[in-house]
Amino acid sequence: MKADLDLIKKITVGAVRIWEAPDGVHFSRFTEEEEAGWYSCTKVLGDRSRSLCGIRLDFLTDADEVAFMLSYGNSVDVWLNGVYNRSLKFADIREAGESEMRIPLVDQLGTPNAETRVTLWFPCHAGGVLGFLDAVGATYIRPLEYRHRILFLGDSITQGWNSARESMSFASRVTRFYDADTLNCSVGGGYFSTATIGENGFKPDAITIAYGTNDFTRSQSPEELQGNCTAYLDKVKALYPNVPIFVITPIIRHDNAERKAGTFDWVRKTIAAEASARGMNVIDGFSLFPTDEFYFWDSVHPNEAGFAEYALALIPQLQKVLKW
Repeated sequence: MKADLDLIKKITVGAVRIWEAPDGVHFSRFTEEEEAGWYSCTKVLGDRSRSLCGIRLDFLTDADEVAFMLSYGNSVDVWLNGVYNRSLKFADIREAGESEMRIPLVDQLGTPNAETRVTLWFPCHAGGVLGFLDAVGATYIRPLEYRHRILFLGDSITQGWNSARESMSFASRVTRFYDADTLNCSVGGGYFSTATIGENGFKPDAITIAYGTNDFTRSQSPEELQGNCTAYLDKVKALYPNVPIFVITPIIRHDNAERKAGTFDWVRKTIAAEASARGMNVIDGFSLFPTDEFYFWDSVHPNEAGFAEYALALIPQLQKVLKW
């Protein structure tokens, strides 16, 4: 049972635009206006906004196996019935001359499943194009229903920068905990910019915002940083006036010597104060994440173990307010 464009749209989670081209199905987390907003910041941020961070196919099927291919892009994480199955490297698969990848829908002992929830997490660090999806032997491919919706806004840490697997960022882990319909609009290198967010049709029940570490390094004065922060928070609140918003202050970065924006401590306190003044829920980034061995080599980004610790500490703080 090959999925056509209409069916792919129904089973896609985490995209606001989906369209077909000669090379396959394309996905985007941003509207055209928002993407242009990222490009107005820098070309690098615009290019990074085209990654498929958080986008996945999520469906139920009675198929014997699923066959699919990325005509462009690399890593895909496969989850079956909510359990991690494998990571695929499509660059290697294409280089080997293969035209598809087949995943048997069986349990760990090889027994065929009567029904399987298949979740395919697309590349979080780069773009990708779906060549095709085939549920072999299926009589149905059915989209999931979700009780909650979460919007993630932030920089590379929310994007899952340097996570070894596409589905192991803190945002992806929170997504699985709540079994939520989520949209991850974070971009590596991102900072508070009202140009990058607008009306996109997604209706969240909760929002997390985690900016500040790049504002600390790029802002030319405390006034610039504070102004960008307040404008961004005001715009998010105007777009989502009745939605619980959680602002996460920056986690520690080891190159935290004072910059033109001020001290790292001042940046964290300013973001917290501005969020609190707007009735937003403030979460101290220092309460989420240990140091040293839980960092990637750059001492700025969590590694995969760090993302796990981040999510484990974040979820109880979300729950205090959300009570889902």
